[in-house]
Amino acid sequence: MKANSNTIWNKILLFFIKYLMVVIIFFGGVFLIYAIDNNLFTENETINKILIPLGNMLIGVSAFLIILKSLQYLGIFKQSLLRQIYDTNFQNIIKDVRKVWYKYEYEDNDSLIRQLWKNASRIIYNRKFPEISDEIEDIICDYYLPANINYYHKDVKVDVKIEWHDASHKHIIVTESIDYTIVANIKSDIIPYTSTSTIHKKANDRVPNYELNTFQINNVEFKNKCDYNCDLNSKKGKEIKATIHVNLEGSKTYKILKKVTKIYSPEDDPDKSMTYKNFVKNLEISLKHPKDLIVRFYPLGTIEKFCDHSKVSDNVKRKLYYRGLIFPSQGFRFVYVRLINWRDFSNG
Repeated sequence: MKANSNTIWNKILLFFIKYLMVVIIFFGGVFLIYAIDNNLFTENETINKILIPLGNMLIGVSAFLIILKSLQYLGIFKQSLLRQIYDTNFQNIIKDVRKVWYKYEYEDNDSLIRQLWKNASRIIYNRKFPEISDEIEDIICDYYLPANINYYHKDVKVDVKIEWHDASHKHIIVTESIDYTIVANIKSDIIPYTSTSTIHKKANDRVPNYELNTFQINNVEFKNKCDYNCDLNSKKGKEIKATIHVNLEGSKTYKILKKVTKIYSPEDDPDKSMTYKNFVKNLEISLKHPKDLIVRFYPLGTIEKFCDHSKVSDNVKRKLYYRGLIFPSQGFRFVYVRLINWRDFSNG
């Protein structure tokens, strides 16, 4: 009988050791709830003053144990994290978490969560540059966290075919196809879709042109249903500006296909860039152009490198891949460099 009793106690002890962090969090939460909602159990202020620090301590210890357990496998930022956990700022994070849990007591909950993220991020880099740390956090929060973004682009495929417009080689014809999926945050959200394209040209040049060939949403033609405008004489004839606008609604995902034809001079508009307002997951670019037109490719701010596969025959064919996440305001650009045709100087 005694042996059975020891076995039971051993099992109980092993249970508490195995689930120590869960037990600590549980009792810490109980103490906090007990103290904060004092009308539920008691109005004794002395008990509340004891339970609130005790609850904070238990939750803080459990967070410490969780991080320390992770460090056994990660081994990253160990000393920095330990210094910050023992700092008083760590208690402020715990208090912020409590405020988020009881958000009905606070009106400005969005700013509270924002401040919570800032406090937590400071643990990682230890505020190495305090004079610019607030700006760093604001930029990351405003531009690189999807707090105000309700959709992203997935599996973007850009196909560009370039050929000379005529024998003079002064203008090029660019046939461009863009195919991708928009993934919405919530099915019921209305997504205002806008696409803008600009061509720079000389005011007296009548050759440049822009034509929308097709614009499909989920395999349905929207060319005549969307708000499409093309100004061939924008900025006193120095630009062609085309804009597409339509509201997307009623679906979680939207398959977009846009095909356009552009005619312009690579000398007047040598730099063509494509950046994104939202996140992009995976990007594939196909480019075909004449050998006597050099097209240089440049990533714009992307973290990883593009994989480039090129093949040269009568034309240059390039395949560029980006596997990963592209952030807002990032993308790529093409720069045209025309080769000198020495036959132009044969009579000189």
